[in-house]
Amino acid sequence: MKKVQRYIAVAGAGLGWQMMFMVTYACSSFYVAFQDSTGYSNTQIGLLLSLYGIMQLIMYIPGGWLADRVNTKTLLVIGWMGTSLTGFGIAVLPSFSIMIALYLLNAVFACGFVFNANQKMTRLLGTNEEQGKLVTFRQIVRNVSTIPISAMGIWLIASISSVRLSMQIVLISFSALNLLGALLILFFFKPEIKDTAKENPVTFSDVKNVLKIRNVWLIGVICFSIYLASTSLIYMQPYMVEFFGLDAAQSTTLGVIYKNIGIIAAPVCTFLGNRNRDKVSITKVISIACFISAICFICYIVFPTVPELLTLTIVVFLLASFWVVGVWGIMFIPVSEIELPVRLTGTAMGVVSIITYITDAFYYSLCGGWIDQYGAGGYFNIFLLTCICLIIAFFAGLFVAKDIKKIRAKSDTDVQDEGEVQVQL
Repeated sequence: MKKVQRYIAVAGAGLGWQMMFMVTYACSSFYVAFQDSTGYSNTQIGLLLSLYGIMQLIMYIPGGWLADRVNTKTLLVIGWMGTSLTGFGIAVLPSFSIMIALYLLNAVFACGFVFNANQKMTRLLGTNEEQGKLVTFRQIVRNVSTIPISAMGIWLIASISSVRLSMQIVLISFSALNLLGALLILFFFKPEIKDTAKENPVTFSDVKNVLKIRNVWLIGVICFSIYLASTSLIYMQPYMVEFFGLDAAQSTTLGVIYKNIGIIAAPVCTFLGNRNRDKVSITKVISIACFISAICFICYIVFPTVPELLTLTIVVFLLASFWVVGVWGIMFIPVSEIELPVRLTGTAMGVVSIITYITDAFYYSLCGGWIDQYGAGGYFNIFLLTCICLIIAFFAGLFVAKDIKKIRAKSDTDVQDEGEVQVQL
């Protein structure tokens, strides 16, 4: 029963996490319907998402600090209730100025309260060895919940004559499911490891110590590269359409596969990382995945742009998607594998997160500018930059994996020595 309760809590976290972002990114997922419902211009929608992204970046560091000073369950419940309430406000489809205020407030709850606490939650629910299974299950819930909910949204917009009403129902549904996630956390989240945030809160000295840990920065580099690669994969589709003859139906199909391949890929990556714990860590699997993905992007650089290679480019795209999206869902697990004290998890996640998601502030604009200015050369720049980042992530992952192996060997030795002492006594 205890195990079932634990996984219900993780499912609540996955559901709340996904619905929280589906509300705010509905303006891009349901772009035309959202625009018709609100009357916002393309510039206004772009500004809305830009301000939302900037506020998220601002909140990662204080959110990490807060996660190590306030009870995790309290933060999650307040945070997800906050994103739910702002989501209901967004569903009203108010004037643009009020919508901006709601998006900014939503970002405060999402990244100031929820994001880092959500990462810390799995560490409180199981040992370091169990993190792969817990995080993967949360990611599966995220991916699986997206499919029927998105399908429902599309059906509503197609079925109801009033686009505004259908958009409001979609946003209300997302917000209600977000609230359901908060309630599951409220009733089923029972930490198995004591949460000492209140009794032993993180201090400024602790923050300085976290900033001195080399592996925290290396994990940030790894996550940055994976997140950047996941964005670059989006540009593979228009590249294949323009230069290899991919049609619209094929592009849509590949887009759906790309978004949902993590349902299969994440468990595979976790299985490989847990298969032989003495020799392999999930961090090492992530490192190898970065190397394979880098090779895929190299293929896009060297392939001649001829329609005859369309099938091969699709295969390469699917291979890159499998590994990039597979490790994207579990890329924060190295924070637990380096056996950082649980009480410092939020602070470390704040540092890693701001490094990871800094790409939101510049990468889309950079890629768009390259493509507009250089055409095929712009795509070449995107793939080359991604390849370089993934190679750097590969070596960073090897360094971290080497340290993890030493940490595990020391832990095993300490346990063995303790056992020998007990036998002697």
